[in-house]
Amino acid sequence: MIFARAPGDAGGTLHRPVLLMLTEDHAPGPAGAAAAEAALAAGFRAVLVPWFALAPGIAAPTATAGHEALPGGNRRAIAAPEDMRPDAMLCLARPAALGRAGRLAAAGFLNTSCAATIAPLLDPAEAPDGPALRGILSFAPDHARPVPPCAEAGALATLCETLAAGHALPALLAAGDPRRVLLPLRAADGSARFDFLDGADGIDAGLLTAWLDAARARCAPPLPLLLPAPATGRAAPASGGPIDPARPAPPPALADVLPSPAAGHLMVRTSERADATFDFLSPDLAGPGFADAPRAPRAAALKRHAIRSIVPDGVDEPHGRRLVEPGVGRAVLIDRLSVKGRPELRDFTAVGVGRTPYSEGGFVDVGRAIDGLAALCRARHRRACAERLEAGGCRAAPVLAIATLHDDWIDVPGIGRLQAAIAVRGFRCVLRVKQLDPIAGFYHSVQYAPLAHDFLMHPQWNAIVPAPDAQGMLMALEAYAAGSSLAGLAAPPPTADAARARARRLHAIRLHAPIVLGLARARLAAELGRDPETDCPSVPEYVDWFAAAMGAQLARFSRLRFLHDYHQPEIGRAARPWLYTLGDNNVTLLAEFADLDTGVFVDRYDAEHMDEIFLSRADFAGLSDAFDAAHARDLQAAREVVRMLAFVALHGDPAGMVAALGGFDRAYAEAAEDGR
Repeated sequence: MIFARAPGDAGGTLHRPVLLMLTEDHAPGPAGAAAAEAALAAGFRAVLVPWFALAPGIAAPTATAGHEALPGGNRRAIAAPEDMRPDAMLCLARPAALGRAGRLAAAGFLNTSCAATIAPLLDPAEAPDGPALRGILSFAPDHARPVPPCAEAGALATLCETLAAGHALPALLAAGDPRRVLLPLRAADGSARFDFLDGADGIDAGLLTAWLDAARARCAPPLPLLLPAPATGRAAPASGGPIDPARPAPPPALADVLPSPAAGHLMVRTSERADATFDFLSPDLAGPGFADAPRAPRAAALKRHAIRSIVPDGVDEPHGRRLVEPGVGRAVLIDRLSVKGRPELRDFTAVGVGRTPYSEGGFVDVGRAIDGLAALCRARHRRACAERLEAGGCRAAPVLAIATLHDDWIDVPGIGRLQAAIAVRGFRCVLRVKQLDPIAGFYHSVQYAPLAHDFLMHPQWNAIVPAPDAQGMLMALEAYAAGSSLAGLAAPPPTADAARARARRLHAIRLHAPIVLGLARARLAAELGRDPETDCPSVPEYVDWFAAAMGAQLARFSRLRFLHDYHQPEIGRAARPWLYTLGDNNVTLLAEFADLDTGVFVDRYDAEHMDEIFLSRADFAGLSDAFDAAHARDLQAAREVVRMLAFVALHGDPAGMVAALGGFDRAYAEAAEDGR
């Protein structure tokens, strides 16, 4: 993870800072065991690595041997090369054992952390004063100052005594970056020595405890959100092979690319709906069987796997845990599904499964109050719209199954009671354009929005943008959060506080967007018949493809006389403010139109079609007569989605954004002229 949370109370730690402990050999001995036990008690993750097993890496030092100390005296061996990004470092190797390894610290090689760092001891032979030199004081990645005890014995002894008493050391820390500190000091025979070792295998427990306290306090302060490390994500688990209900399911395929709260991704417990019956089931939808029911019919196996509701306090079935995307109110992701003849459909969701943790404490106003349920009539409407759009050459998320929930009903003011249902949909890529911003989804949730603010108010960002006035920054963040799209971030900021808030949002986007764009580009390559590893579309090529795909589809909208949102001035129900649905939250990174609840075809009057979205014949006539104006609104909204994707993917390059919009316009004109 790029960011992590480490609360000050070690007992409540959600993510413990990593303490890298350099040892003399593979067997750290009693001293290493004692130091590791003390580090665990102080709230660290203690990783012990022989100094000679630490080698340079592309992004961080790499350990090829060693182990992580676990509670209870257990160990996790380092069996393959691992990147080391420690929050603090501790050297348990003696100077004579390290040889010339101390040069690594002096060159800044090991100082890769943004928190407290302790550098390894230098070989006395490396020092101008010979054996008198015991170590170095390291304050920043590119600065290491050797300190000979003979020159500063009195001062260092005083510092050592202060440290051993558990007091702070402002004089020492004022010399450099206060996030970095080297404190391996102890008094002996009137001079200060730079190591924790006391005797052959002993540890100066008081000094070690004091240093752990100092290092722990200077590790990164709590951060409530995590961003994923750069990766393209695992492939979705294959649908073949039965599920063993007694075994945990594999990690969700999209967990590698989604941001999460500090405690980890939100996985909810679900239970099969005994009252559910299929209203529709695609004959091409395939899913896993179950080891305890190997001969169950396909429909029964799919119902058991996909038609489930959230049960927060229910029985925790290992195969019933589902991942929730940040900011999603009533849907979960489902792995281990596939569609015959459509290998491009990689991600699957079930909507109407109940309130997720993101919505149970309150949710943004999107029309009807979030109760976690989906109406059967709307599920049928989604299916009909998606099928007509795909038949017309558009990219929509097909509805692959609809299950009626006979025990659940939805009360809609002015409409009456509606039968509830769960709808299963398939996507080429479920991630939306808005999800290029890792923070945006959390702002949908009343419960999780404050964590997004806390994340962006963290002092770590001050290294990028100077620390602002806290109140002004919060107000500016609120202003940007109030906008439902990325468009506000592309506009010039009106104030200095807004500029700082915008800079922090954009920096978070620049950290996260390449990860999800990498996934989208790899999937696009596979869809185009290209090798995702050797012939993946470049970012500009991907942006050009997205712009052209959106432009051509909007021309088909016109030909099909389809409106993405029936909330228009021509109908009475539009009097209440509604969130216009065609935006960056409703278009996926592979140019699919995801949510079609408010879509409407006005080429011909269809009573059933109108009843599903509660429109009268007069409403239909008004929409049909005003189609050109309403379509122009869809067209402008789609252009804005293209502009925002280009803005993020091309790092705000004006020429690239203009080129993307030009590609959109050309594709629209060509598709309209050709009647495609």
